[in-house]
Amino acid sequence: MGKWVPTVAPSQVVYTFNVNHTDEGLREIFGDLRFRQAVSHALNREEMNELVYFGLGEPAQYTAFEPGTVNFVADEQKAYLTEVDTDKANGLLDEMGLVDADGDGNRDRLNGSALVVNLQYSSQGAPVQMAETKPSCCITSNKLHSY
Repeated sequence: MGKWVPTVAPSQVVYTFNVNHTDEGLREIFGDLRFRQAVSHALNREEMNELVYFGLGEPAQYTAFEPGTVNFVADEQKAYLTEVDTDKANGLLDEMGLVDADGDGNRDRLNGSALVVNLQYSSQGAPVQMAETKPSCCITSNKLHSY
């Protein structure tokens, strides 16, 4: 009888925005490519990798295909918009009109109400620590502030 050897396959943790949100204002924001690009520029994937995966992961952009299982996912695709660039992120949000309209230190929606992004996650398939990790930046005021 053969010996059973456990293996660990690579996995992808993906954050997406509901571009079909029932709230029309959030649907407009989430549907704007600039918002999704800004968030991608704001995510510190290296920090997340260190804190959650002890540096053993490979931070990359989501490609819809597991790169190790197909031969057509190029390195350029995996690296697309993965560099932390808070100036670029802030510029994109400003360009969209997501600014601190009321002076409370947080960005507001296009209608002037508070911009609140509710991160919902499942503990299946991804470490809960990933969602609970304090990000290196957050979208507040007219800047993405580093902690």
